[in-house]
Amino acid sequence: SVAPRLVMVDPGVWIVENVATEPAFRRRGLVAKLLDDALERGRRAGWKSAQISVLIGNVAARTAYEKAGFASVEERCDDEFESIVGAPGFERMTQSL
Repeated sequence: SVAPRLVMVDPGVWIVENVATEPAFRRRGLVAKLLDDALERGRRAGWKSAQISVLIGNVAARTAYEKAGFASVEERCDDEFESIVGAPGFERMTQSL
């Protein structure tokens, strides 16, 4: 299975699993609001850092995550994953809370 080679999770980190909007609602600041809410929930729960992953090549998502304060810390690629999904792998991004 490809997934175990690409999964990247540090213990003690608030994981933002998914953030998305329907195409008709893009470019309205909704992703920023969703991220703000998710990160605030992590802070209130006592987490000290947060993580989100993005498919390598998803420039729009990466840009949104950077605007929310995330920074890239790692990329993992896998040829089998790319043949199935069409992206070479995942980029892990983190930020302090």
